[in-house]
Amino acid sequence: MQQKPLLSDADQFIPLLYQHDNCCDMLVEQLHLKIGFSKGQQLLKDALAGKSIEAAYKPLLTNFISSLDLAPSWLDWTKIEEGIGLSQRSGLSGLIVLRDYVLMGGYESSAINKPLIFTGALKKGAVKRLTETVTFWVDITGNNALKKGNIGIEAILLTRCIHSYARLNIIKHGHWQIEKWGVPLNTWDMLATNLGFSLVYLTGLKLMKFNVLKSEIEGLFHFLIHWHSIRYPLAITTGFGGASYQSFILLDNDTKRR
Repeated sequence: MQQKPLLSDADQFIPLLYQHDNCCDMLVEQLHLKIGFSKGQQLLKDALAGKSIEAAYKPLLTNFISSLDLAPSWLDWTKIEEGIGLSQRSGLSGLIVLRDYVLMGGYESSAINKPLIFTGALKKGAVKRLTETVTFWVDITGNNALKKGNIGIEAILLTRCIHSYARLNIIKHGHWQIEKWGVPLNTWDMLATNLGFSLVYLTGLKLMKFNVLKSEIEGLFHFLIHWHSIRYPLAITTGFGGASYQSFILLDNDTKRR
């Protein structure tokens, strides 16, 4: 970077604390909360696979899936492959960094672990949660994983529904203080997650003496922005379409301040 960002620059991200995934919330409210979480997830998987869907749920799922933009104008598949290639090339070292440095470090943030505490996600132990996240990372970093019909897209959308389901239930119980903490699992939280899988991940690899190429760094950020645009379409309206290293540095400053 030519110039170190100012901490005050991070103020622009404060409104993200009150933004959330309205589109997926509507789906979960009308589907998962009415027929059960497991059945709702299975219907979404069936719809993504092109299987026959009950007439009562087909319009709802069709509208949700049609809202996705899997090939935005700024997308560069060559860079995506570079980013995925870094994850695959890092092998066991990368997974150790992901588990012991990125994820465990993330749990030190009250903004990250507060929703987990409210939903009881850690009551069965952190190991289950860590395993689920590592499995998710492996799924979305497979070859062509983020192309239509492949496992990465399914994993991202199912996770979106998990977040919406958790958010709706946390708010329903009435103990979450939106004025102080923002909306549960908000846009900032999602972007902060990307910090872990980008800046923190790269730092961990370097500490492991793993040599990372410049093209792989650019590819990783491009991959993460595409992941985020599928996981959270508001990324586009908040100016993160095609964003890169500089944007994440600003977010990292805001993370440290919180």
